[in-house]
Order: sequence, then structure tokens, then C-alpha cells
Amino acid sequence: MYITKNEQKSYNEHGFVVIKNLVDCQKHDLLLRGLVKILRKYDKKCTLNIDSINSWEDDILSESLIDFRKRQPTLFGAFYDTMQTNTLLQSLLIQDKIINVISDLFNQEPDTFSSTGYMLRIDPPNDERNTYDWHQDSAYYKQNKVGIHGCVAIIPLVDINPINGSLSILQGSQNEETHEHEFYKSESGDNASEKFTLPENIVNKYPKVDLYANKGDVVFLQMNLIHKSGFNISNKVRFTSGIRFHKTLVSDFLPGRIIYKPTNLSK
Repeated sequence: MYITKNEQKSYNEHGFVVIKNLVDCQKHDLLLRGLVKILRKYDKKCTLNIDSINSWEDDILSESLIDFRKRQPTLFGAFYDTMQTNTLLQSLLIQDKIINVISDLFNQEPDTFSSTGYMLRIDPPNDERNTYDWHQDSAYYKQNKVGIHGCVAIIPLVDINPINGSLSILQGSQNEETHEHEFYKSESGDNASEKFTLPENIVNKYPKVDLYANKGDVVFLQMNLIHKSGFNISNKVRFTSGIRFHKTLVSDFLPGRIIYKPTNLSK
């Protein structure tokens, strides 16, 4: 096994586990170089020097992204969407060590897993437009009807804590069934996220835990675990990446296609 019995127990009992120092951060740094190059494409006012930005926590990087998002929200959205399909992002998220942990958590060989929901989150300070209230990822990713047959893996690119808005988790809530979530769409339109949320009578049943994790750690959440975005009150952008894994040999797996929708920047 690639995880300890205590780590497996934590995942089963609490719905999540943080595996410390699981991945090498070298791919983080390569992804950072790509992000700066793509940022320079979309933001013609960006003067960042690729060779001088060597940390996701660089003050100038955060300032540039915050300024670009304010000035050009549509172009920032195009930049953001481009990063979601970045090849290095995907290779970061399907490293062998992550696959091996998923294999242990699923108690299944990895040659039949499915993966979806590759993401790079770029969360500026004091943002309410793209934060998520209490929800289950199974409301968004419906590949499995049974929550334990899916898992979310989150890789922090900076140390995350309640100050910069790490996840809040309702410990033990993974034992809830997959609930129908109330859907709402922000008035901000296409530049905001579609959201699903749960009623308070479910949320109030469980103790809240704020997540702490560092660069190199990976957080694994059961798909039905109830959680929400934290609120970034720091002065820097918070960067996290994530992916969802699904069992495909189980009877509750629902096959489907991922539809790519291009953004028209000429309108």
C-alpha cells in the first residue's frame, strides 16, 4: 500500500485525508512558467519577465493577475480557461504517486479509472464571484451515483490555510447520500461560476474543519463530502489545482462525453 492504515482510516471516517509531501514540486514550477507565458499573450500590458518569476507566491505575479482581472474580465476569463486545458497541469494531476494513492483508496487497480474535472483555481483576495457555498462535488460530477466511488484530489501550489481561503469541510458528511442541490447562477454572467448549494438543515448536522495543506501535499476528498470555498483575506492570489477520479467497473458508473465550448472573443 502507498498510504498508511491511519491515513486510510481518516479517509473512511472523516471523508478526507491530507497526504503530506506526496508529490515533487518541480512540475509546479514548470506550470508556473507556462502560466506567465499565457498571461502575457492575453494581457498586452503585462511586463512580467518569465525568468524572474520563480514562485507562485511572487508579489508581482499576484498584483499582475489582480490588475488584469479588474481591467479585462473577459480576457482574464479566456486566460483562465486556457490554463484549464494546459498539458502540464494535466500531467501534474495524474502523477504516478497520486494514481497509486487513489488505487489504495478505491481498493482497485488503476487501469480502469476515469478522470475528469482538471482544474487550476486562481483565487484573488476578497473574491465572492467564484466562491462556492456548501456543496458536494457529486452535484457537478455525476459519473457515479455512489459517493464513495469517486474521489477529488487537490494539489496546493501555495501553502493553504484559512487566511488565504482554504476549503472548509463538514467532517463525516461523506456518509450523506447525494442530495439534490439548489442551482443558482451569479448575476456576473459568463465570467462567474455556476453553483449548486445545500440547505442549512443538512449543513448544521456536522462539525466544520478548516483545511491546512502545504506545497507538495495532496488532499483527497470523498465525492459526497460536503465542503465550501474559503474566503481569501490575504493580499495574494491563492493557487490550487485539482482533479476528480471515478470508478468505471461499478454498476453505478454513468458514461458521458465532455463537450468543449469555445469562447468567442471577437464579439
